[in-house]
Amino acid sequence: MGCFASYFHIQNSIYAKLLAVIMAVLIAHDNGWRSIWLECDSKVVVDIFDGSKSVPWRLSNLMNKCNSTLSSMNFKVTHIFRQGNACADKLATYGVSSKVDTWWNYMPNFLYEDFYRNRNLLPNYRFRNL
Repeated sequence: MGCFASYFHIQNSIYAKLLAVIMAVLIAHDNGWRSIWLECDSKVVVDIFDGSKSVPWRLSNLMNKCNSTLSSMNFKVTHIFRQGNACADKLATYGVSSKVDTWWNYMPNFLYEDFYRNRNLLPNYRFRNL
């Protein structure tokens, strides 16, 4: 198990999600993990990996490297119709607030509650003040 948080100086959410997926693929490969099932709430990112949408030009070189890496891996991508991973949200928030790149070989303490909620298939609700 491993996880990472990064600060990308990015304002476009599609760009940020695509870059995070590319980084995850490259990190997985570097760690010897050869099977990946990506579940993503961004239909655009799923379509990019399926080949039905084009890659933003700023990420085209990195995406080419990712595709080359994926050719030696067992890879599946599916779309989910909700925010499926509260842990990913917390890691993204950590990356933005810390403004540094961080890698953990263990689960950081701030993820335990959300990890076990996800693992036990419990819902994650978001409430906002109106």
